[in-house]
Amino acid sequence: MKKVAQSYAAALYSAATEMGCAEDIADELTAAENLLNECSGYLYSPLHPWRKKAALLREFLTGHFNPLTIEFMILMLSRRQIKSLPEAASCYRLLSGLADTVVRLRVPYEPDELLLKKFRTYFADSKLLSKDKAESAVIEIELDKDLIGGYVAYCNGQQIDASLKTALAKIGKLQTY
Repeated sequence: MKKVAQSYAAALYSAATEMGCAEDIADELTAAENLLNECSGYLYSPLHPWRKKAALLREFLTGHFNPLTIEFMILMLSRRQIKSLPEAASCYRLLSGLADTVVRLRVPYEPDELLLKKFRTYFADSKLLSKDKAESAVIEIELDKDLIGGYVAYCNGQQIDASLKTALAKIGKLQTY
């Protein structure tokens, strides 16, 4: 994990424990990661000033998120570190003891229970999760129509990209040399 993400996570965790809302923030960071996926084109774009993005985030999230989470996101946005939010969220979950409980899984279709069981076994075998945590992990499914096949899993700051799209892109790069 990057030191930048660890620094942000440590600062947020310190403030959240002081305010007594550490678990709530962990849940909100998962929602913030999903929001970031949805709005990444706008939030990552250098064409829009960060203050305008911050104002929109504040307006959109006020009343739905803890003010600490909102200010954390705006801080990362103002320092051009918003792309590190997923890593910071994973570091935060590690600090708060809530790690190994959420796996974000991007797939091109809705998996059935048998496939989810295979994913849990694979995550445990690949050391992404411990065996006991793999059994109880919450797997958040995100349907991604851009994936041709396979999946992309993200947990504890690690990403496993086993998508057909990435495999084809790698083959394409090999053929150009």
